[in-house]
Order: sequence, then C-alpha cells, then structure tokens
Amino acid sequence: MKNTRTSGITLISLVITIIVLIILASVATYSGIEVVKSSNVTAFTTELKILQTNVDKIRSQKQSFDETEGESIQTGSAHYNELIERLKIVKDYGYSDDTASIAGYKFFTEEQLVNNLHIEGVKQSVFINLEKRKVISLEGVRYENEKVYVLEQLPNNLYNVEYKGQESSNKPTFNVGIKETVAGQSWEVNILNVQYEGNIEKWDVYYKKANTNDWRVGRQEYFSLYEIGEYKIKLVNGNIESDEVSAKVTTLASTKVKAGDYVKYIDKTDKNIVLYDKNYNTVNGKNYGIQIITPNPTTAKVEIGNGTGAAANSLAYNSAVSTTTKNSYNNAIKKLNDEAQKYLNTKYESSIRCVGSVPDNPYSENTNMYVAPSKYPHMSNYNGTLKDEDTNREIDYQQMKKLEISKAENNQTYWLASRGVWVQEPEKTTTAIYFIVYNIWENTGEINDRNICYVVSSASMSTRSYSWGIRTVSTLKPEVKVSGGKGTSEEPYILEI
Repeated sequence: MKNTRTSGITLISLVITIIVLIILASVATYSGIEVVKSSNVTAFTTELKILQTNVDKIRSQKQSFDETEGESIQTGSAHYNELIERLKIVKDYGYSDDTASIAGYKFFTEEQLVNNLHIEGVKQSVFINLEKRKVISLEGVRYENEKVYVLEQLPNNLYNVEYKGQESSNKPTFNVGIKETVAGQSWEVNILNVQYEGNIEKWDVYYKKANTNDWRVGRQEYFSLYEIGEYKIKLVNGNIESDEVSAKVTTLASTKVKAGDYVKYIDKTDKNIVLYDKNYNTVNGKNYGIQIITPNPTTAKVEIGNGTGAAANSLAYNSAVSTTTKNSYNNAIKKLNDEAQKYLNTKYESSIRCVGSVPDNPYSENTNMYVAPSKYPHMSNYNGTLKDEDTNREIDYQQMKKLEISKAENNQTYWLASRGVWVQEPEKTTTAIYFIVYNIWENTGEINDRNICYVVSSASMSTRSYSWGIRTVSTLKPEVKVSGGKGTSEEPYILEI
C-alpha cells in the first residue's frame, strides 16, 4: 500500500486563524471607539467647566440676562420641547422641570456665547438658567451607554477641578504661543511648557484683556481669541495661581484696516485715516498699498504765487513778479511733495506725499506747456511758459468724498498737488485765462479753483499769493502690524513694528 502525505493548511487551522483575526479586529475597533468616546467626554466636561465658571461670574454681576442675550424659551418656541426632555432626564440632579424653571432658561448657540456673553472655547449649544446658575447641553455626550447633558451626571472625578496631590511652594510656570488663523478672524493661544513640582493636571486657564478685570476661562491646551490687543494669562488650581504672563495679539495692518478706519502709531499721538486699503486695490486693480491721510493740514504753511503775500495786478509778461509767479506755479507739485517729505516717519512709512498727487507716482504731472488757441492773441507772449492742467487731484478727491473726509477736521484750507487752466467765457476773443493750483476750501470740503495768475486781453498778468498747509498721505511699510484699538476716532487702531 502506497503512503501519501498531504501538505498545506488544514481547514481547522484556517478557521482558527480567521477567528483570531476577527477577535483582534474587534479589539482594535473597540479600542478606537473607546478613545473617541473618551475624547468626546473630555471635550464635553472641559467646555461645561468653562461655561459654569463664566455663568457663576455673570450671575455675581447681574440678576438676569439682557433681552438681547440668547433666545427665550417659551411654550411653542423652537427649543421648548428639547428643554423639556433634557429637564426630565436630569431632574434627579437638582434640575426641576416645572414651568417657572423653564421660563428661567435661555438658549445660546456657539456664536451667541461668543457675541453675547464673550465666552470662547465652547463648540456646542446650551440652555442656561442664570438665576439658578444651571447649564444644560443641547446635544450632550454619551458616557457608559447613557446620554448625559449636565456635569452632575458624570462621576465627580471627571470634572472636579479642585487641586489634588503634592503641595509646592513654587508657582507653576508656562509659555504662550499665538497663531493667527488663515482667515485672520481669530487667534489660537497655546499653553506650552507647563512646569510645576506638584500635580497640576486639573489646572484652569484664565485670561483677560490687559488693564481690565474681566477674567475669562479657556481650555487647558489652547483657546481662541477674537480681538487684537494685549492679554494677561494665568494658571489657576484651587488657591494656587501662577504669575500672569503677557501675550500680545497682532495682525498685519494690510489684512486688518479698511478705508475710513482711524489709526495711530504706538510712539506718537497723531491719528490718521486709512485712505486706500487692500479692498480698494483689489477692486480697482491698483497697487497703492495701505495709505493713510492726516485728518488736518500741517501747521507749517506753503506759499505758492508771486512771493509778495498779496495781489499784484497789470504786470508785464517779463516783469520780475510775473516771472516769480510763473516759476512758482510751474514748480507747485514738486514743492508740495518736497514739503511733505519733512513729515515722513521712516519707522512705519515707506513714502509720503501731498494729497492730490498721483497715489503711486506723486511727482508725476502733465509735461505739456499750455498754448492758447490762435483767437487769443494776447496770450502770444505766455504760450509755452506755463504748464498745462492735469487730473492728478481726482483720485484722492473722489476717495475722500466717498469717505466723507475731504473737509479737514480743524476746518482749514489746504493744498492739492494738482494744476488747472480755466478759460473765462471761451466764446469771446477778449477772455481772461486763469492758471490754478487747486485747494480744498475750509467751509465746504470742496475743490476750490482760486487762481495763482491770469492773463487778460490787454496782455497784462495779474498774480496772487496764498499760504496754506498740506495734508500728507503716507504709505505704510508692509510689516506694520495692528496691536490694539478698534479703528474708531475715539479708539484708533494702534500700529507698531
């Protein structure tokens, strides 16, 4: 009889292997689910701790919520039935479901918690009874196969924040890291490198705006801030407190300021107004950068005209006064922009100019010289000696009018770096032709066309001389940041490097 041998995996071995793999997969899946469950419970307890601390604080300050805070819970309202169900579930933990108790609750979404109560770091909607200091979650969290909606439903050791463990005479120390979100609407604050000799696993994070007493509670690992400014942060565990750590929330001026906002530099008191912002550049296809204008003209006056400080009439075309006037008129744009350079703040500003000049090329101007039509023979000696008009003024003027800031706040007249030529009654051969450097008139905030000189039909020139201040327009350096303020006239944004 021939002996045969069978090789390979037997059916029993295969079945055992499959069973083992199924068991391992089940264990892994269960472990993963338990990790998720654990993290959900941790987030739930942390957020309700934040809420409870803030509710206790608000209750100590006032008896009830304002009408604009949260949504009232009344019979037939959107969340009435949900609150009834929650109160039935948690009634054994000191939460009553009577009518009076329901009327004392208000409903808050995550957004309403931030906007109405200034409570950040909570990613859920809740019911709050301020009078009884009660907080109920809308969605709740699953713990040991049951849905819980209030802290009291959890074992005490899951949410107790009292200090437990080794005492130490040394205070905790820590560092702070701040990261701005991509959208630039919030900042994530990370608590780093916590050092303490005792057990400080149960500590809370407190933070406030500097120079206020409005302490708020944040997450242990990180929390979000929604306003620029300087903050104070500390760790609290029962009666143990760390020293306060300063943290400054800043953002680039180019992403924060908008046209019409008020700004001032951290090392000076003058406030300015944003004239061109990122949105203006995007919409208009420009690259002006962020430009700001002073609210008032300079106290130092710039004279343009005949140099006498008064009028001078019936001058010959080649007289000394008429020559001075022509040169002053021709050089007006350069003179006004040169004067502006005296006010450049090199720490914050990359350039400065006189308002009314071209925003990205202030010294540019019409290079043509004015030549009158042949029907005005009295202009023959003046043709080609006085520069022609330009439209430089229109860009700044239209933007100032849009922002309603063309009139100086101190009601002073000021120069525009722009020229004009005006022909009086052009249908007549005996007309006068006026040469103008524009200004903004103090009474109206409108463009004024008072002339520097004019030539009459007798071929004589009359001249004027005016002295007014200038409003400077500065371009901020790209690295300038906003570190405080609200952008209003009363609380301008604070700019710093």
